[in-house]
Amino acid sequence: MVAGVFGQGCVAVISEAAQLKHDEAEAAGEDTYKDPDTGFEVFTASCLKRQVWCCGSGCRHCPW
Repeated sequence: MVAGVFGQGCVAVISEAAQLKHDEAEAAGEDTYKDPDTGFEVFTASCLKRQVWCCGSGCRHCPW
């Protein structure tokens, strides 16, 4: 198990298209969305919030 780092935060700059996909996924209650710029699956802020700590991986929507 990888220990998280509380309060580290992971700030990322994202495109408007990616933010829109995130907002749509959040509204639909989904944990991930496909990034329109990279094709990667990205965790939503709500999904990461349930984790209760920052894993330090640089998650785009990290609430910690």
